[in-house]
Amino acid sequence: MYALDKSPSWLTHILAILLFSQCAIVRTPNGGDKDIVPPSLVNQYPTNGSTNFNGSELNLVFNEEITTKDANKQLLISPYYNGRPEFVIKRNRVQVKLDQKLNPNTTYSFNFRKGLVDITESNPAPNPKIIFSTGATIDSGSVSIHATDAFTSKPVLNHLVALYTATDTINIYKQKPNYFGYTDSSGNATISFLPKNKLKLFVWNDLNDDLLYNDKAERLGWNNTIINPIARKSYDIKVGPQDSKPPVILSNNSFNYISELKYNEGITDVKLLASTRNLNIVHNGTNTLFISKTKDSCKIQISITDSSGNNNIDTVTLNFDNSKKNSPYHTERLYNIPKTDIIQNEKFSILLKDSSVKVNTSTWVLKTDTIPKIVKWVKSRDSIYTYLPKGKNHKLIIAKNSITDYFDSTNRKPDTISLSTKIVNENNVGTITIKVKNPQSNLILQLYKDNKLVLEAVPKDENTFINLEPGTYDIKLLTDINGNKRWDTANFKQNIHPETIQSMPNPVLLKANWEIDDIKF
Repeated sequence: MYALDKSPSWLTHILAILLFSQCAIVRTPNGGDKDIVPPSLVNQYPTNGSTNFNGSELNLVFNEEITTKDANKQLLISPYYNGRPEFVIKRNRVQVKLDQKLNPNTTYSFNFRKGLVDITESNPAPNPKIIFSTGATIDSGSVSIHATDAFTSKPVLNHLVALYTATDTINIYKQKPNYFGYTDSSGNATISFLPKNKLKLFVWNDLNDDLLYNDKAERLGWNNTIINPIARKSYDIKVGPQDSKPPVILSNNSFNYISELKYNEGITDVKLLASTRNLNIVHNGTNTLFISKTKDSCKIQISITDSSGNNNIDTVTLNFDNSKKNSPYHTERLYNIPKTDIIQNEKFSILLKDSSVKVNTSTWVLKTDTIPKIVKWVKSRDSIYTYLPKGKNHKLIIAKNSITDYFDSTNRKPDTISLSTKIVNENNVGTITIKVKNPQSNLILQLYKDNKLVLEAVPKDENTFINLEPGTYDIKLLTDINGNKRWDTANFKQNIHPETIQSMPNPVLLKANWEIDDIKF
């Protein structure tokens, strides 16, 4: 017989081992408050403000265990560092190993932004930086900017702020900036610890993070002046799309000994550089040229410029085919009336074929409720408009031969148009009055609703818009520098900035039966 063994059995030993091993596993405790406290930087090497640094690694020590999160993407090194540092994590220590030699006598800023986080909740350390110099002094220059969208005037977020040493050979398409940073949600950015070097400033949305500008997709703003960082000034930059492509011919057709060249955009300037025939060039103010008149084909060289200053020189063969008697331009109506049901005090407009059409309103007759009335007609770029007198029914007689295009085509018959005025219940609409200080003829006051232009006018001192539908309105004041009655964006290659737009900082909420009269430019 075997005596009973009073000591723990082999099974008891295994259970004990499993029990203790389970106790040794680190687990996040259930319950309790979420960790929202970010890690704190308690030590670093080199210390901020260090000089004569010649090491090849940086060290940061935090008060808790740390890890990285897109560390290289978050890391901003200024001036530009052509390398990719290696991050080595040892519990609460971060070692940054440099893979490129630092420039001598240079102040460096290593900004880790949100790239170092704690291991529990990924709380980022609050903007840890290491600033040191490889020379005997720390540079003290700085440049601040406020960047806004050129059209909306709203701040732009996460746009690259690029500073280049000022030379005659700066190429933002191929050269990376010497110093750079990014705008915050308010459109602000400051780049500090800059040397005395003279600099040039550019801002763009660097979509592919390559620190190079791509004018096909990216929006750009820039400052024309040479910047002295020691002055520590702030600059306002308008960022907008670029129009750097020259006009391109879409079609070349001939009708009745007239050649018609259509371009992909509007044209502002035309020059005939060479021709084998004496030709007459007619520009209708949009994207079309008419060239006349000979029975023989010929070759021409023509210079075309758009509103952004982009120029193209084309060599074109004109055939002057007379098999087609009329072009689409000739058969197109000289004018068009978009609506005949007019709200009281609403602008009544007649759309013209193009800006070249001439109108003689002195022979027109307007009757309101059978009574003849005299009104003032105003010619804009491609329309003519007036405000109808008070009354319910109107009859407008457009006299024959009163509307003429470039080729002396006229309205050969009189046209009688019946109009009706819709009386608006003032309880269902609202009024906005806008005061403009120092109004000028090259200004255009615009009202947008749901991102659509609903009203525009050359402003006076006081401008009242009535019978407006309730809703939210964006109000802008455009400076139309080239007089083409529309907003033109920038052309960096021609050093043309976007036309200036002043916008109300906040949309205007208009409710039914409201009158808003405190808007001022």
